[in-house]
Amino acid sequence: MRLEVAESIEPNADGTEWTIVLHEADFHDGRPLTSADAAYTLRTYTDPEVAPVISGGFSMVDAANISTPDARTVVVPLTIPRGDFLDAELAISSFVLPEGSIGGPEAIGTGPFKLDAYEASSSIRMVRNADYWDTPPLLDELEIVVVNDPTARLNALKGGEVEFARGITPAAARAEDGNDDIVLHRGGAANSQAMGFAANITIPPFDNPDAVRALKLAIDRQSLVDTVLLGFGQLGNDLVGKGLPGYADAIPQTERDVQQARALFERAGVTELTMLTGETTAGTVAAAELLVQQLAEAGVTLTLDELPADQYYSDFARLFSTPLQSCWWVNRPADVHLTSFTGSSAGFNLTGIGGAEYDAMLASAQVSVDRDERRAVIQQLQQYSFDHDGMVIWGYREDLNASVPGLTGVSFTQSSPRFHRASLEA
Repeated sequence: MRLEVAESIEPNADGTEWTIVLHEADFHDGRPLTSADAAYTLRTYTDPEVAPVISGGFSMVDAANISTPDARTVVVPLTIPRGDFLDAELAISSFVLPEGSIGGPEAIGTGPFKLDAYEASSSIRMVRNADYWDTPPLLDELEIVVVNDPTARLNALKGGEVEFARGITPAAARAEDGNDDIVLHRGGAANSQAMGFAANITIPPFDNPDAVRALKLAIDRQSLVDTVLLGFGQLGNDLVGKGLPGYADAIPQTERDVQQARALFERAGVTELTMLTGETTAGTVAAAELLVQQLAEAGVTLTLDELPADQYYSDFARLFSTPLQSCWWVNRPADVHLTSFTGSSAGFNLTGIGGAEYDAMLASAQVSVDRDERRAVIQQLQQYSFDHDGMVIWGYREDLNASVPGLTGVSFTQSSPRFHRASLEA
């Protein structure tokens, strides 16, 4: 893991206290970054009214007792031991805000680019931060233009309006194969979306293990990868984290067995299912439509309840009470995904996996400050999940981006492009 503005982040012996030492750096307005800023940021992250999306992940931070022994050191006490605090929380949400900041279009940071102009839902223009604490970027200016339609994004690239198009579809990537005016950037499994179907094992019929097993055996994962991802993806095996450290790649690949699936569905009394779906990312509806055909071969009629993409996540109560739905995840290391999105206390647990045995293993992984020890427990958790959970990860859709040939040095972290080392030839 590569730290950024933090020089070091270390736990105490039992993971109840974490010490952060900052690099010497300045905010974009020239103010020095201090431990008071980092402490303010962490307190902000714990406030559900200010940070409703991420506050749950920082609920174990004892915000009132965060201390700053010197200008570059922050000591963060936790209410419970969390050996994975760095991997599961700080690595996901760790932008440092200047003390007193509430964000917005006038926000500043310490990064390689400074905000120059912002127009909501339209564009963000940034300029080079010559005083960046690390090596300053090579580009003088970076403008992000909001184009929601992936086809329009690609056309903007082909028309010379932009030099980089974020998130193109597999169909578009295939269509442009051989076009020398476009460079395709493939993320591989490490930078991908884990594409799946989530069966809630606390709700009939999937509270019956036979129904869960039947669903997994009925699915032709290779057909989904070939048909929906068009070769720009990899086969999934019902676990998040492929291509990243700690993934349980020793677990045998689930193979389709239609006859066994049919027998298990019959034993569970399942002849009809309804699945909630929506095009929340490219390919989810196409995968759902192919699943209709695959389940029919196993004797089950699947009806799709399709929602508009902008409404899909508008009602979390509906998602958590739905027996079967389409889903996708940013591919993250298994320990980060499992400790963030599974277990009885997880805030976004689509399958309902939990219970005393699973939660105990999860707690053990979260408490351990020894990374190797934690990963050993994560291997057990992945095996348990593979055996008992209703999560189907049928494939990994590679992160697909395109650029002009002269753009080099773009890197990717958890599928997000980074331009601080990028350069553009004329």
